Amino acid sequence: MNYFGKNIRYLRKLKNMTQDDLAEKLGYKSFTTIQKWESGNSEPNLKKLKQLAEIFNVDIDNLAQIDLSKAYNNHNTKSNKDQKILRAFNQLNNEGQEKAIAYTQDLVDSGKYAIQSLPTIEEMIDYLKDIPMAAFDGKLDIYKMSEEELYTLYKLIKDNE
Repeated sequence: MNYFGKNIRYLRKLKNMTQDDLAEKLGYKSFTTIQKWESGNSEPNLKKLKQLAEIFNVDIDNLAQIDLSKAYNNHNTKSNKDQKILRAFNQLNNEGQEKAIAYTQDLVDSGKYAIQSLPTIEEMIDYLKDIPMAAFDGKLDIYKMSEEELYTLYKLIKDNE
């Protein structure tokens, strides 16, 4: 099934754009071409298809082959903060989006603003298995601990290194 018209309408509304707004971005004088696409009466040429993919930040293949409204709604468990960021990001041009991505990565790379990810069970066991547990006299078996107990012990030792 071809989802092109439905997807264009969905993505346009997602970006709070009218048919006139989209037509203007694509260099058309009126909304009628957009209206024809959305109703399934015609489809754009390859050049316009590439422009649409760029405007909506999607793969060209996905414009016609996937129902994006369902795909996006399945992943739409975003928090209010995520939605604010995405809304602002989508209002940026390509250069602004690239700068926003670069700045965000700089914040993460600095370490000052990054969320510390929790280690996996395997990482904790690898770390703990070589540490002498003299105080526990061999009664502590890290392989039988719950994930919570393992993390508590891991954090206790890491914080006191």
